[in-house]
Amino acid sequence: DGGGLALWVSPTGAKSWRYSYKQFGKWGLYTIGRYPDVTLAEAREAHRAARATVKAGQQPTMTRKQETIRKANETANTFGAVAREWLARNAERWSDSYREQLAARFENDILPRLGERPIRDVTAADLLGLLETLKRRGPHAARLARQWISAVFEYGARTLRADHNPAAPLKGTVPAPRTRHYATLTRNELGALLREIDGYRGQRQTAVLLRLLALLFPRPSELREARWEEIDFEHALWRIPAERMKGRTPHVVPLPEQAIALLRELHGLTGRREFLFPHRSDPRKVMGNATVNCALYDLGYAGRLSAHGFRG
Repeated sequence: DGGGLALWVSPTGAKSWRYSYKQFGKWGLYTIGRYPDVTLAEAREAHRAARATVKAGQQPTMTRKQETIRKANETANTFGAVAREWLARNAERWSDSYREQLAARFENDILPRLGERPIRDVTAADLLGLLETLKRRGPHAARLARQWISAVFEYGARTLRADHNPAAPLKGTVPAPRTRHYATLTRNELGALLREIDGYRGQRQTAVLLRLLALLFPRPSELREARWEEIDFEHALWRIPAERMKGRTPHVVPLPEQAIALLRELHGLTGRREFLFPHRSDPRKVMGNATVNCALYDLGYAGRLSAHGFRG
């Protein structure tokens, strides 16, 4: 085709565009690509670029390798790549529910806006636009997103892929929401509640769970997800492993006689299962939080008490 560009045909019939050139007194051969995957017009364009590279004293093969490496580095250093790496490295520190919350927020809100950008190119203005969008859903979502994005940039800086943290100056951009306390009862109302639970006509497991919430005041998820292997009847202790605790440290709950009696009764109902409170339709899962709050609704405590409110 001229200028060293030719269509080479192998004995098998395969065709490829190649560019023959002389540089520093030696001949070189640069393969542009297969025909017909690479058209004549595309081959000529690549040939012009390769000739310019040779005139500049560089080898087109080496230049292509460098470009491939550069693109690979850019892909590895995108905000999305660093964020997913940060999520994977910290996954074991978080509870299942928190890990799912993080993954959903990144995949649905953060990465569609920032994922393909090289992390060094993301600016505070980019983040501010994202936070303004999230603020329309509520300040809590925007505050958490800023904290998580900031953690990604800190991790990127530690791994030498980010130069600074553009989320840091935006710390006060989203005002802190007013603290919302869970609905709970006064001391004088507690006796009436316990009598209502004793007369509850729903599933007995639910009544036992409500009673244990009042006796032990754990987080509702800690009790709903409890396994029989955690209950030590001999020493009257409930040993919660670190991975199920919010603070990621083991926790031991002393069990009073009333709790032991309830647990022995419950063992007769669900003792052959893994969980104390298995899901009614799928015993491999645990009872849902909605079941507990629906029971409180049935007892007449809607808006007055939540499952978490027993801790109050």
